[in-house]
Amino acid sequence: MDVYVGDRKVGVVTSGSVLPTVEGAGGMALIEKDAGAIGDEISIDVRGKRKLAKLVKRPLYSAKVK
Repeated sequence: MDVYVGDRKVGVVTSGSVLPTVEGAGGMALIEKDAGAIGDEISIDVRGKRKLAKLVKRPLYSAKVK
């Protein structure tokens, strides 16, 4: 899957999955260094359709370990 900012291809998705802890999907991608900043919206080509995504800093959620 390709990652885009506008019409410009800036990277590729390396992994993705459903994340029950955030009640949605998440994934990781390799993108160009200047492609955006934390909080910026990007789009991902999923089977020919663009899906909106957001650049976030890891971790995607807070682990509650006892």
